[in-house]
Amino acid sequence: MNGTRAGRRGVQSDGKSVAGVLGLLLFLVAVSGTALSAPSGWVQMTEVNGLGAPPTATTELFTFNGELYSYNEYGLYRMQLTPCLSWEKLTTPTAPGDWTFTPIGTTLFLWKPPSDLYMIAAGTTFSAAAWTSITSQGTPGGADPLPLAVFGGEVYAVHYPTGGSTFEIWRSPHTGLATMAWTRVVSNGFNDPQNYALGFLTVFDGKLIAATTSTRNSMFGDPSGFLQGIEIWASASGTQGTWAQVNVDGFGTQITQVGTSTTFRTNMDVGAHAIYNGALYVGTKSHYGAEVWRYDGTGVSGWVNVTPIWAGPSPLMSTPGRNNDMIVYGGELYLAEGFSTGNLAKMSGGTWSVVIAGPTPFLADNAGIVSLAVLDGRLYASTLHSPYAGTTVGDQVWGTPFAARPPLCVTPRLPDLLYDPPLIRVLVPTGLVELLGTVKNGGVTPIRGEYIIGVYLGRLMIASVDGPSLDQGETAELRILAELPEGEHLLRVIIDPYNAIMEISEENNSITVEAVVPGDTAPEEPDDGPDPASPQVGRVSMGSSSRSVCQPDGTTQIVHVEWQADTTAALQLEIIYPDLRLDLIDLPSSSGDIDVPIILPEGGRVRINLVIPGIEDPLIGTDVILFPC
Repeated sequence: MNGTRAGRRGVQSDGKSVAGVLGLLLFLVAVSGTALSAPSGWVQMTEVNGLGAPPTATTELFTFNGELYSYNEYGLYRMQLTPCLSWEKLTTPTAPGDWTFTPIGTTLFLWKPPSDLYMIAAGTTFSAAAWTSITSQGTPGGADPLPLAVFGGEVYAVHYPTGGSTFEIWRSPHTGLATMAWTRVVSNGFNDPQNYALGFLTVFDGKLIAATTSTRNSMFGDPSGFLQGIEIWASASGTQGTWAQVNVDGFGTQITQVGTSTTFRTNMDVGAHAIYNGALYVGTKSHYGAEVWRYDGTGVSGWVNVTPIWAGPSPLMSTPGRNNDMIVYGGELYLAEGFSTGNLAKMSGGTWSVVIAGPTPFLADNAGIVSLAVLDGRLYASTLHSPYAGTTVGDQVWGTPFAARPPLCVTPRLPDLLYDPPLIRVLVPTGLVELLGTVKNGGVTPIRGEYIIGVYLGRLMIASVDGPSLDQGETAELRILAELPEGEHLLRVIIDPYNAIMEISEENNSITVEAVVPGDTAPEEPDDGPDPASPQVGRVSMGSSSRSVCQPDGTTQIVHVEWQADTTAALQLEIIYPDLRLDLIDLPSSSGDIDVPIILPEGGRVRINLVIPGIEDPLIGTDVILFPC
């Protein structure tokens, strides 16, 4: 985020991450879920719902004291890359919501409407006691304005008077002090009642620059209430009476609609700004085509339209555009477009090109780029959720260049949470496979986002159910039915295959199991009845522990096995490793459960089959991973 943007009530941001991480541990043990694809060099620094879901505002990024931060309606977060990737949720003095963070020098300001202002010093541990509530003097009723920039050693801030329709600019020399005395330097929106809000404050060419925004009496796309447009003002000292407008209202851009013959200016809202190669760039937001203008500091005549070729207004058909942020990285100017164009673009040598193509950058559920930040030679971008798709997929943070995604921080208690055995039943003769199992949240925060649990045959998902919401440590029983033809099949069950939930680990979200659907190939013999040498078998099911338990002797491992078979024939459990029979255990009945001891201290994959003595093919089987003792 380049500088600070200010709206009528401040900027809502959405830096979302997971402080404690979620642990979604599934049916069984094995490989991670389906990986998300990413443009070359870019990696996803948060999971889809890692910053909170469903999102309601946007995700803002900023750097402070050499670290990357993000914030939104869920909290303030700080990214850590060493020794592993995590987002730490930080303590704040007020509840998350409609708030704005502004880093100025070694001070981080937090402002929450209508007028609560706090600060914390760089290098300070984020605790409730570390935040200082600021007392403002000189403002009406002691109201706290929103700090936006520092110029000439003083902090400049915006204030929206109670009952007023425009803004004021105030300044204070007391940066970093608990009591700040303020002096007003701009009144009544530069004495123009059409200037409802302040878009940004920045320093350029030795002057303080202010941009107005929301210069309309109607909704974003309704030209019936459009006024004269954005104004840019400058002052060499910042004092009252020294400000001068340095642009034509709305940059003079106007269109006449075909069909209605209505003429109006299009640039009512400011969205972004940056200083690049000695010039000030300003990006607008417009339902009738956003623009980018370059300023050389010479006054009204010093502006040039440098809008990308795919953007800008048209009287026939304009694409709504929102230039959300700009930043300089690697000697080039990067532009973040929001809904509906959604590109991440860059200017190099005076020419624009698309870096990440919209309208759905990075993921199909995204609808644009919100915020940009640069730290330690890397570029970071936060995404925008679709405002009309009804999605609950959360915003993400992406970074480049990375050869691979940094490893996620994992809590050491993760291995203790992997014992949730499934039960697999084949419903004969319907050809349905019934999977019964338990999903558990082994993390430290609740799971509230949407995700699914899928059953795969090869790469094809053949069945799925919606994943449940789970509190910390909570479990839920699930039942999935999948239709299969007769024969042997390898099925893979995956919790959250699309990585919608950020977890402690994604390496324990799936398992591969075998399901045997018996065929009905025996000839009908109504006169003689069934062959006594071929026992009749109805419904068959079998389940086992997903992990073994080592015994004190250091060599024996115990696996818990459950079985059920609708048959009067004797049953046995056959233990095979790797291709040799280790044991054959007589079972006392057609259904039950038993602890099976296996002497295999080095560990490995063991096959357990349910068999009928004298019949070569097993009724059903399952694999169990034995970990070394």
